[in-house]
Amino acid sequence: MQAVYFIMGVSGSGKTTIGSALAQQLRIPFIDADHEHPTENIEKMRMGIPLTDEDRMPWLQKVHARALAASSDNGAVIACSALKQTYRNLLEEHLMKVYWIFLDVDRALLQERIKGRKNHYMPASLLDSQLATLEKPKQAIRVNAKLGVTETLDIIIRSIYIKEKRIGIVGLGVMGKALARNLGSKGWQLSLYNREVKGSEELVAKQCVNDYPELNTALPFNDIHAFVKSLGSLPCIFMMLPAGGVTDHFLNTLAPLLSPGAIIIDGANAFYADTEKHQEQLLQHNIHVLGCGVSGGEQGALEGPALMVSGDKQAYDTVAPLLVSMAAINNSGNSCCAYIGRGGSGHYVKMVHNAIEYGEMQLLAEIYGLMHNGLQMNAEAIAAIFYEWQKTELHSYLLDITQQILIKQHNHQPILSRISDKASSKGTGAWAAQEAAFLGEPAGMFTTALNARYVSANTGLREWVQQHFTSRDQVVTAQKIAIDIDQIKAVYTLVRIWNHHQGFALITKAAEKYRWDISLASVADVWRAGCIIRSSLMDKLAEGFIYTNMVLDIPYCKEVLVSNYHKLVQLIGAATLAEIPTPIINEAYQSILQYKQKKLNTTLIQAQRDFFGAHGFQWDDDTEGIMQHIDWV
Repeated sequence: MQAVYFIMGVSGSGKTTIGSALAQQLRIPFIDADHEHPTENIEKMRMGIPLTDEDRMPWLQKVHARALAASSDNGAVIACSALKQTYRNLLEEHLMKVYWIFLDVDRALLQERIKGRKNHYMPASLLDSQLATLEKPKQAIRVNAKLGVTETLDIIIRSIYIKEKRIGIVGLGVMGKALARNLGSKGWQLSLYNREVKGSEELVAKQCVNDYPELNTALPFNDIHAFVKSLGSLPCIFMMLPAGGVTDHFLNTLAPLLSPGAIIIDGANAFYADTEKHQEQLLQHNIHVLGCGVSGGEQGALEGPALMVSGDKQAYDTVAPLLVSMAAINNSGNSCCAYIGRGGSGHYVKMVHNAIEYGEMQLLAEIYGLMHNGLQMNAEAIAAIFYEWQKTELHSYLLDITQQILIKQHNHQPILSRISDKASSKGTGAWAAQEAAFLGEPAGMFTTALNARYVSANTGLREWVQQHFTSRDQVVTAQKIAIDIDQIKAVYTLVRIWNHHQGFALITKAAEKYRWDISLASVADVWRAGCIIRSSLMDKLAEGFIYTNMVLDIPYCKEVLVSNYHKLVQLIGAATLAEIPTPIINEAYQSILQYKQKKLNTTLIQAQRDFFGAHGFQWDDDTEGIMQHIDWV
């Protein structure tokens, strides 16, 4: 039996145009299922009356009969709305090889297209009923219908090619398992591999297949040779292993087993320079390594993460359908998967994502501290404030989970009262701080957030300071400080913008240094869903980066900074007098304060450097001129 390709989407999605073009490219017949509707159905739709399941049943049976006949001949491309899963189940019954291609598009564009059609029986008034009936298919090849015909066809053809292949997943820890389940639920053929360690990691892949229905067609392996053999020629392997030595060792083992043209996707939190090292090493064997930053945690990996991919563009294009299918979809209907650029730029952008995340988390901790210690509010009251903030432009994933944490009880007590304050971290925050220092890009927000975690874990010195510094209790102040919720909200809004500004400024500096062609608009668009720092602010940044490459130049951001700065100054003063630590809020204030000065006191530093090291200086009326030196003694 030959393949049948169903192009589905609501009216106005372009399924007839795309379907006929695909059929022409595949050299098989095209069938427009709209023409199979009985006359009474067409008349109902012409009058603006939505069809019922009973109305559609004769039509579905007729289209199914044509699909069966086509599969016994040369196959066919069939343009068909197929709004519900039950409809699709009926249409693909007894067909051996079926591809569903879903043209997804937002309502505004659909409305515009339908209104522009001439002499079509489907009126625009039926659009809402179609959208209400639509059950988006999980296992379809999804294409954003706002793309052009040529680009859409290219995506479909590449998707069909890779759908024929078996995809390898290596490393079935929390993230690897979630990503495997994500792909399994979308109909990808998978081979799963996990190492065998007696007593701790035994038959992990087999257990995954047994535990999760979406993996029931996956093949489990604990032998690397059999795993690679199952992938056939030109294998594609998604690797979810700990970065560093574990990845180095595995790639050395894997490379000799792969045929030229293989593609490895490294989804770990790898250092970008290590990614580039692996790319150079394996390219000698004509094997491509793509660095893939994955954000969203376990839930994101399962339901749709944000993916930041870099490496050889042609290799990316080959596996893009796989990656796009597993990624989150943002509010604009775009997949949160993007090709970032060459080399290790994907992992670099993920590193900066995590640095911004560190800043956001520290900021929320300080805002909580101001409310709890400064305003003497309990956890439930603070949660109620955060719940209200979620309804505003402050909406974010991190604010949402913070609100949920605050109302969580453990043994009838707020859970925060029981959790140790020793905060830990992994490598990405430190890497970002090091990179910023190396590139000479001010990024004090990252460093401050990181240092706050280091201080929290330095319990010995904390105990010493608490013993030797006599002051009032530093956990709860004796009386409320002179700030209010509106002021805290304004400062929170401002500091978030400054934190994001430093992150995107570091990406810009790195792109210049390493000659990466990175689109900030594309990066922000990827971060609008799936990832940990998704927020309404990110929506504004994604839209603003179309016109500028600087966060502070976006009108919304500029207005917040200018109008809220005086509230930041007041809050810093009140918190300092009350001995409530606000390191990242203070860092934002000090950073802005320095930029505000017409002339900084760093003139003295330049003089000192010239005094002891003859490093030179420039006159303040000739800052681009030659270096000066004087005899100071």
